[in-house]
Amino acid sequence: MKNIITNNLFKVIMSLALITSTSCTDYLNQDPIDSLDPNNFFRDESEIRSAIVGVYSTLEMDLFIRLDRYTDNIYGFKDNTAKSYQAGEHTAYEGDFLDRWALDYNAIGRANLAIDGIQNSTVDDQIKSPYLGEALFLRGFYYFDLTQHFGDVPLLIEKPSVSPEDILVSRETRANVIAQIIKDLDTAVELLPLENEAGRVSK
Repeated sequence: MKNIITNNLFKVIMSLALITSTSCTDYLNQDPIDSLDPNNFFRDESEIRSAIVGVYSTLEMDLFIRLDRYTDNIYGFKDNTAKSYQAGEHTAYEGDFLDRWALDYNAIGRANLAIDGIQNSTVDDQIKSPYLGEALFLRGFYYFDLTQHFGDVPLLIEKPSVSPEDILVSRETRANVIAQIIKDLDTAVELLPLENEAGRVSK
């Protein structure tokens, strides 16, 4: 029994000695493994592709199908948001409207990040240009959706920032947002391939 206690005590002491002898500086100063740093991304085609997939992943077709609830196309299933819409009492803070605002700006933020990363990437232009075209098209698509539902909306076309001031952006006129959409699409159509994978944008 005494030998078992002695052996276990020896193991504990040795473990503590190993822990304290290891440099805490190297152990604690590690890059986060649960997130990606945009400044160290977009180094090759696979990383650029994954960024574009991230922009596509925000497409929720259910959100578009649910719009039929506000028309005569669907009878019977009318939630509170649809009922308030039909009565002319709805606000932008309700159900589908709030969801759409959040989804579109989430997608636009991802598109802006991809556009900035691709433009500054050292990957060959011939490889990265089609992806840039996709990102520009998707940003235009999401802005078009916003203007169709809300009219004048904040126009964010820069890489996302963590600055609180970037959140408090005033609305831009619908005409100016449409002008940016057209600009994005004109550039996108020059960069996009004639054919692309199923489910991805082409010329």
